[in-house]
Amino acid sequence: MSLKSLIASFGKGSGEISRKTYESLETDKKEMIQGIVELSETTVKEVMVPRIDVDFISAGVSRQELLARIIESNHSRFPVYEETIDNVIGILYVKDLLTSLMRNESIDLRKLARPPFFVPESKHIDELLGELPGANCGGCGYAGCSAFAQALVEDNMLYGGCPVGGAELAGKIASILGVRATKNTRLTALVRCSGGIRATRKYEYHGLTDCHSAAKIGGGGPLECSYGCIGLGSCVKSCKFGALSIIEGVAVVDHERCTGCLICVSECPKDIIISVPYFADVNVVCSSHERGGALRKICEIGCLGCKICEKVCKQNAIHVEDNLAAIDYENCTGCGDCARVCPQKCIEIRGGKAAVNGKDCIRCYCCHEFCPAKAVSLE
Repeated sequence: MSLKSLIASFGKGSGEISRKTYESLETDKKEMIQGIVELSETTVKEVMVPRIDVDFISAGVSRQELLARIIESNHSRFPVYEETIDNVIGILYVKDLLTSLMRNESIDLRKLARPPFFVPESKHIDELLGELPGANCGGCGYAGCSAFAQALVEDNMLYGGCPVGGAELAGKIASILGVRATKNTRLTALVRCSGGIRATRKYEYHGLTDCHSAAKIGGGGPLECSYGCIGLGSCVKSCKFGALSIIEGVAVVDHERCTGCLICVSECPKDIIISVPYFADVNVVCSSHERGGALRKICEIGCLGCKICEKVCKQNAIHVEDNLAAIDYENCTGCGDCARVCPQKCIEIRGGKAAVNGKDCIRCYCCHEFCPAKAVSLE
């Protein structure tokens, strides 16, 4: 019996398996099955901090005592109560308190505390886990989906922490947790290099097929450009969604497959993979700060810092700093003028302009409402 079919059997019939079948499994699979069973039976009560161990803070506490309690306990969140600890009126986040202190504002815990979230003790963690994608990519900052589900129970404001699920999943989790979901901008990875086979090499590398290993040899790798993509695919191996590939010696992102988990960002030894908004159709695919003359000798397509793109942009959305163009995505409308005048062609335009099929248009006006460039007018 496969592990997949065995897990599926828990949702059918009595949910029991024979000792013979269980004993035939490998040790790691036994542990996995046991973990699934334990998780399905785990209630919120079992992961909560006992009441006697909770550090409550009175809403009327003095400023001096408040700071002393925070320093002594070393916690980041505190339940705030009035009169008795049975009347919790909110949750104080230390970061909110620090912000108020820096602004020299008066401290009123009744206003500063966030609304409390009450969870029934009988609620099962697997209800939250069931909504998560099961990618276990770590993009949320936790070891996996199970750890993230437990964190959600403890802090309901983490509902938007899963980059794989995006805004849709954030809305579902927020609904389960009883909080209001705010706008969650989808992100995607961008490789700021397009050199690859167009970049000059210092030598041919024949070592381990790993960017980290190559970066430690011969001055940062085989390329003359110290900012360039090594192209050995460490980022490709780290991506669990098949969103990265090596094309002509450089890593390329498939933006439709990219979930925005951004594991590749931390995997790149050159730090040339960054996160950008999913709707960002115009991007600078270079990360070199070399001067124009020096760059021409080592790469055919790198940014020269010539500022032609900056001069042509009507939205003031692209600027050259330290010999490298950078786009301000808040102001960029995606017109592509900067890409068309770039002499090195190191500014890419992803996708194309939208076109309306008049026959199929139902006049819902969603395009007008959601277009970040306000480029859709109503007729």
